[in-house]
Amino acid sequence: MFAIDEFIIAVFLVVDTYLPPLLQCHPPRRKGAAPKLSDSEVLTLEIVGEFLGHHDDVKIWRYFRQHWHEWFPHLRDRT
Repeated sequence: MFAIDEFIIAVFLVVDTYLPPLLQCHPPRRKGAAPKLSDSEVLTLEIVGEFLGHHDDVKIWRYFRQHWHEWFPHLRDRT
């Protein structure tokens, strides 16, 4: 069984391994300012947040902002 920090790292590594080839075929954005968080970071937040029972974006954002801010320093506001 993973500790929560090991779980977050494992999810990120899997997402970051398999996501870039998908994004090359189907890029999610073409214009505008670059986002502060990477796509892999955002998907990691969503996957881990859902796994922990936080079923909406506000709860996921609050959880990571409170407990894991040092791992996601660009997680400033919910927008």
